[in-house]
Amino acid sequence: MLERGIVLNNDGEQVELEMHSGFSCDGCSICFVDKDKRHILQIRQHLSLKPGDMVELEILPEFAVKSAVLIFFFPLLMLVLGYYLFHDFSLLPNVPAIYRGILGAVTGLIVSFIIVYFYDKMLQRKSTDSHIRIIRVVKNTKSN
Repeated sequence: MLERGIVLNNDGEQVELEMHSGFSCDGCSICFVDKDKRHILQIRQHLSLKPGDMVELEILPEFAVKSAVLIFFFPLLMLVLGYYLFHDFSLLPNVPAIYRGILGAVTGLIVSFIIVYFYDKMLQRKSTDSHIRIIRVVKNTKSN
């Protein structure tokens, strides 16, 4: 997956980029990200870039697929799993099975959101170097 960004700062060790929603984001509102808000991305690459340069980034496809599975399919799986676990194996004998299932589904969904939230926080602490890299300079800033 290719995206574009503008170099804000380059200290030789780390490149700071300003990213806007990509071409594939047009018309989509699934992630609730403000389309006009700028996103700052920091990538550790040793490149001779100047502030204002426009670069092209490559996001590895397997990282994008893992993210999609985690965001879309994991909550659905937890919803179904929670339903069946509470419906069939719940320790609430006085509650009708359908209500136990609904409670399990909601619990599974909440647990999946908590897991995704903490996994996201863990990824933010880790370096994105293995998933995202600058592949080329699209437009250099003009030097006087």
